[in-house]
Amino acid sequence: MKKRSWQDFFIFTLYGLFVLFSLILVLLGTRVYGTITSQDEASNNLRTAYLYIQNKLRNGYEDIQIDNGALCLQYDGYSTYIYEIDGTLYEWSALSELPFEKKPQEKIVSLPGFIVEEENGRFEIILRNREGKEQRLVHQRKE
Repeated sequence: MKKRSWQDFFIFTLYGLFVLFSLILVLLGTRVYGTITSQDEASNNLRTAYLYIQNKLRNGYEDIQIDNGALCLQYDGYSTYIYEIDGTLYEWSALSELPFEKKPQEKIVSLPGFIVEEENGRFEIILRNREGKEQRLVHQRKE
């Protein structure tokens, strides 16, 4: 009778260890999957922002300026502003006479780093995701 109880205890312990290690494996897999998808999303956001701004610049705007840290593209009496607030890239389009106010408008993508600099008609746009990866876009103003 004692031999049978030890066998039952061994089987129960073995089954318990199997369940415990299975649970640990599932939790580790979930964590790895979350990390991979988060990194993938950050890379996609950076690529999306880069291509979006690049296509906007290729649309042939009459004038390009920097206004209050925002990229301002002007065409036919309208202005389009691209800017970042609290880790999100936004766009706002309006008549050129309306004053620009940096506030959330049309969301483009989550992107914590957006810097626009101009030197002698050469614009450099720096895009940076939350992991620190960055892409630079250089555009020369048409004379």
